[in-house]
Amino acid sequence: MVTTANHVGLWDLVKSLEDNEPLTKHFVEQALQTKLEAHADSSNSVVEFFKCGPVKLQSGILTKIDFRFTKERPESNFLILSITGPCVSFAQVRQRYGNLKITNIPRGRSLEEMTSHSVDLEWGRLSFGFRARNPNCLAAISFDTH
Repeated sequence: MVTTANHVGLWDLVKSLEDNEPLTKHFVEQALQTKLEAHADSSNSVVEFFKCGPVKLQSGILTKIDFRFTKERPESNFLILSITGPCVSFAQVRQRYGNLKITNIPRGRSLEEMTSHSVDLEWGRLSFGFRARNPNCLAAISFDTH
């Protein structure tokens, strides 16, 4: 089932998530207008995993949402949003975040591997992933707190 958050634009969502770091499960659910489901197969004694998707935005779809946090330090979390829909180019990302640096490159094992361009912010690292299969269109955004 697709959850609809039609009134939410991608960049407004990114800004809202950025402004509310460290993220909580409750805030992510509110921002995406969806329910994150515990992912017991991945969770362990250290990290709690939650997943959901897809969520339709104003333009495009978040095909998968993956949220994790450390049980001992819930403020230490990681959120990845997998994206499909109209192409968001690297130039559009760079226009918003000019000081990007490459933090991950494909190793040649799969066209699904990504080049990640990241910016370090006060709360942690914001990264933008571009798949080898389609290197000019944004495929994922991740938020990684300190």
